[in-house]
Amino acid sequence: MKLLISGEDLRDQAALDIFEADITAMRMAELLNHPIQGKFDLTHPRPGRRGEGE
Repeated sequence: MKLLISGEDLRDQAALDIFEADITAMRMAELLNHPIQGKFDLTHPRPGRRGEGE
């Protein structure tokens, strides 16, 4: 038997799954209503390319 204790004191996997889905949906809605500004494409996270785009 596995013991599951989350930061929200959820000890049941099904309850944790529902909680995580709800939190994820809320965060996605926040991002849709208030998107993060900037250019986020495949070239954005390249390390070692200082000064580009500044």
